[in-house]
Formats: sequence, C-alpha cells, structure tokens
Amino acid sequence: WLELADWVFIGPNECRGNAEEDYIHEVTRLVREVPSDDITVAPVARLEGPTNASVGHPVVFDASSSYDPQEKPLTFQWDIDGKTFEQSAVTLTFSEPGFHRVGLTVSNGTFAGLASLDVLAVDDSAGETGTEFEAGKWSAEANGVPSDIVRFSNCTDALVGKYSLHFAPETYAGGEIAVTYPKTRDAAWDLSGKTKLVFWMKLINPNIPIENAVNGHVTIDLRGDDGDIRFVAKNYNAFFHGSYNEARSNWRFVEVPIRGESADWVCETIGEPSPGRIHAIRLSVTSAGDKPFRVWLDGLRFE
Repeated sequence: WLELADWVFIGPNECRGNAEEDYIHEVTRLVREVPSDDITVAPVARLEGPTNASVGHPVVFDASSSYDPQEKPLTFQWDIDGKTFEQSAVTLTFSEPGFHRVGLTVSNGTFAGLASLDVLAVDDSAGETGTEFEAGKWSAEANGVPSDIVRFSNCTDALVGKYSLHFAPETYAGGEIAVTYPKTRDAAWDLSGKTKLVFWMKLINPNIPIENAVNGHVTIDLRGDDGDIRFVAKNYNAFFHGSYNEARSNWRFVEVPIRGESADWVCETIGEPSPGRIHAIRLSVTSAGDKPFRVWLDGLRFE
C-alpha cells in the first residue's frame, strides 16, 4: 500500500499470499529494481557535508565514500530542493536563507542505501535587532499580563552572530507567552522603507497534544505611537515543520512581509499606526502543553 508519496525506491521484495494486488496511488518518482542472483545485500550510503551554509557561498555534499559490500558499481541520485543530480558529489550555492533537505539514494542495481542531511542556509551579512546578546532588554507577558515567570538568556546555540535569544517560562500550564523588544518601548524605528521582517525561530515543548490546533500559533505586533501593525500567521503551527515534520526541533526561517498580506500572514491594524515611527516589536506564541516550553530567536532584523 503506497499513496501520496514522492521518490520511493522499491527493492526486489517477494510478497506471497496477499489478498489483494499492490496499491500504488499518486506516487511520483517511483523506482522498482529487479532481482539479481549475484546481488544479495544493499550498499552503504555515506553523505558528508555541512549542516550550516552561508548564503551566496558554495558548499559541497560528497557521497564518494559510499560503498557496496560486494564491490558492485554504484549509481547516485540526489534530491535537493526538488533538483536532482546523479554524480557522487554535488556543489551548491544557496541563494536564500532557509531550511534545506539533502536526500541521497545509492543503488547497486538491486538494492539501495539511503542518507539525508538537513542544512540551514544563513545570511549573516547584516546586523540583528534584539537577538545578539540583548536578553536583558526584553520583557514578557503571560496570557496578556506582564509577568516575571519568563527567563531570558543569551544562548550560544546560534546561527547568526555568536548568540541567540532564548526564553522559557519557569512555571507554565499552557497559554500565550509574549515577548517585547525593547522593553522600554522607545526604539523609534523608521520602517517606512522596509518590506519584511525576518528571523530564525526554534520551539520545543515535548508535552503538547498534537491534535490541539492552538499549539504554535504566532502573532507579531509592531507597536507605534497611535496603534499597532499586527501580523497573524495563517494555519501556522510553529511546533511542526511543514513537509519535514521530523525536523520540527530544528531552526526554521520566518519571513513576514510588512507591506500587506501574504500567503502565510494576515496583516491587521489596531488604531492608526505609522510605519515611520515604531517603538517596539512584540512576538507571541501559544502552546497548550505543560513546561518545558522553550523558544529561541536569532537573526531578527528588518529588511
């Protein structure tokens, strides 16, 4: 039974006594290998390469150390962001920041070995706002009320610069946690020439019920003299990672257009705020689970 899948390798398995024939529906890039009397084991896929890459700089992913125990010749198939390659090593340059899955299949003509690598492409050419050793300049709310249960720290688990911002409530039983920078609300940012807000985010709460729709709901407010510009994520659960849900504990890149709506964000205004005079940014995340609820932010800036 195989349905709604992509890039599937089916080896020469022998199935007997099944009540029905194979069911294969809406599967793309399906490979069926044929049996061979002299090939009895699968090759070993070995993928070497970086897990972090800088935007605009080439990186190499190398599978040349893969081998076949019976010394059979190997073929290589790579999938990186939907692009396929067939050589033993691939050199790529990522043009945009974000999460990338590097997939590899090594075949000896009958069996296959698999390997994958998750790569974060980072643009560290510009500065940061509030996420580089500025933990003391943030404030927190719990369920809309100013709170001191949230602890901020400068964390060396970082992608941009040397530090990320880490925050976590000491006591927590679910609900909204919101953080604001700067806590003095006197930034006086002129965002009239900016088009987007970008940052990296990572969230961990092992206690959330997966079926609960309120988990990972994200809202961002740009606070001004006469009101707020609010961005609400559409159908967005920050605890999960889209097509790569098994990578949900990894960093993810967030891009929020600040000029109207997009496919992922709804823009609302509260009052009559002016983009030319914004005093603070507020980010809220909702979780239904108990603690530990931990959040990291890095590389926050307006572009």
